[in-house]
Amino acid sequence: MEAAHAAEVLRGLGALRAERALLDVTLEAEGGAAFEAHRAVLAAASGYFRAMFVGGLREARERRVRLHGVEPECLAVLLDFAYTGRLAEPPGGGAEGARNLLRAADLLQFPAVKEACGAWLAARLEPETALELEEFGEAFACAPLAAAARRCVLRHAATQPAEAPLPRALAARDLPLARLVSYLRDDALRVPKEEAAFALALRWVRAEPATRAGLLPQLLSHVRLPFVRRYALLADVEGEPLVAAQPACLALVREARRFQDGRLDRHERAPCARLRPRPSTGLAEVLLVLGGCDRDCDELLSLDCFVPRAAHWRYLAEAPAHLGGGYSAVALGNDLYVSGGSDGSRLYDCVWRYNSSVNEWTEVAPMLKAREYHSSVVLDGLLYVVAADSTERYDHALDAWEPLQPMLYPMDNCSTTSYRGKLYAVGSLAGKETMVMQCYDPELDLWSLVNCGALPPWSFAPKTVTLGGMMYFVRDDSAEVDVYNPAKNEWNKIPPMLQVGVSKIVQQPKLIWLRIVAGPTFSGTDALFSNPNPFLLIFAAFLLLQKPSWQLEFGEGDEAAVRVSFLELGFEAALGDTLTAAAPGFQVGARVGNSGVSWMTSGVLLSSCLGKGEESSGAAETRCRVLPEH
Repeated sequence: MEAAHAAEVLRGLGALRAERALLDVTLEAEGGAAFEAHRAVLAAASGYFRAMFVGGLREARERRVRLHGVEPECLAVLLDFAYTGRLAEPPGGGAEGARNLLRAADLLQFPAVKEACGAWLAARLEPETALELEEFGEAFACAPLAAAARRCVLRHAATQPAEAPLPRALAARDLPLARLVSYLRDDALRVPKEEAAFALALRWVRAEPATRAGLLPQLLSHVRLPFVRRYALLADVEGEPLVAAQPACLALVREARRFQDGRLDRHERAPCARLRPRPSTGLAEVLLVLGGCDRDCDELLSLDCFVPRAAHWRYLAEAPAHLGGGYSAVALGNDLYVSGGSDGSRLYDCVWRYNSSVNEWTEVAPMLKAREYHSSVVLDGLLYVVAADSTERYDHALDAWEPLQPMLYPMDNCSTTSYRGKLYAVGSLAGKETMVMQCYDPELDLWSLVNCGALPPWSFAPKTVTLGGMMYFVRDDSAEVDVYNPAKNEWNKIPPMLQVGVSKIVQQPKLIWLRIVAGPTFSGTDALFSNPNPFLLIFAAFLLLQKPSWQLEFGEGDEAAVRVSFLELGFEAALGDTLTAAAPGFQVGARVGNSGVSWMTSGVLLSSCLGKGEESSGAAETRCRVLPEH
């Protein structure tokens, strides 16, 4: 009803105009061309005319109004739009006519016409005119056109031949520095390799070297030199005389070399776009997930890769079959290093490297000492392994380990991170509940206590990571996350996590009792285990089941804490009628604290239960029993 009425009114106004009835103003365009119209229609269609005719200006009383800077063809189109709501082709049907019409629509405040002209120009963008149209769109506040033209510039600036119109325009003498900088710093700049971005900056400087050479450091600070290929960094960048002549440029080259050698951790500083690859180069950070257990609680050797940009998972080469449990993994450069571990009875000193460039595992020099449940971290391109009794360092260039000073105060299950050329470790003192933070200085080969004030009330060592110059401590038994600023020596908190993530098995090794009961009377044996490995506990208990429907019950002393059905855990298969006692040497992992007892396997929580509500210390005893289902 309303739409039909509006259309009828427009048709009536158009008819009045065609009949030259009730016309009360004449508009004069450039060149003297005159157009008669109704003031009311013009004021309703345009903010410009509304202010002119309603705001008490002189033109409100004059019969003839002259419009400066408006071509007659454009004024005719605008008047037709005011009376019909329809927009014809731009005057002349070309880009120049569309620009002129957009200028007129901007001046006379016809926003719908201005938007339509911008869309028409954006749909017909060519690389040759993109730079000019970006400037045009910005000048007339036509954001969609400016944005479309900018995308076109970024898409073609570094991919066309140097003699093509767009690259020539980008190197022209009148291109402002600020605009070229905005292109170089943009993630959307499409370059097959980062060398093309360097070439783009260099062409602009060479167009007028006398005045632009001193601006090269500013341009290079937005070229992502760390992702220039090594030989190109040496031959094309460092070998360029304009670069070699300026210390600031050479400093950026050295930064790139440090990054490529794994000696620069970008997470230690504030976010820097220069240390982030451009999407068009095909380089991207990915998430690797190593190991774990399947639904049957069988240990996995898989290495899975999640690519955030594409939002999909990929399978990578499987880890070595004898990786074991209790190992430590860390990324060094573009590769993954996995050290130590055990098979439950023997500790490993082997170290495996996953080479991402060829998607394969190779064994490198073994550690000086076999160990499990240690911590590993990368600092200045070197791999550090930290344990309660020793510290050692691996140089991947030499494929060799060297012993370092052990921690000043031995800590159990410590967590490590690096910051500003030093290594930080947090954990509980061996045999005690006291938490401390220690720092290792590689230049002095010396450990020292960190005077960071009172530590948060952790019940066991949190996971630690450095990001943006801050150290984050993620608790295993709480959603709270603590933040430490080493530069200011201040502790803070951030909003809690959405859920609790348990990642550590135990804070300190406990002595665990395992008892198997088949029916009302005892039919198994007791075994004392240490050096936690929860998967073997579950596996050993399962072997003693006579019926799949029986349950595992565990708690402190003789008090049952929880029952967990093996069927719920995904176990299958029917067992024989013969009971087999657990063999000594199996390992079990448990943590007894305010939150209870937790059993884990390879980072996956199998079950948890509430304890007595008090912290247990010393050689806590936990009895595991298999009982018939009631």
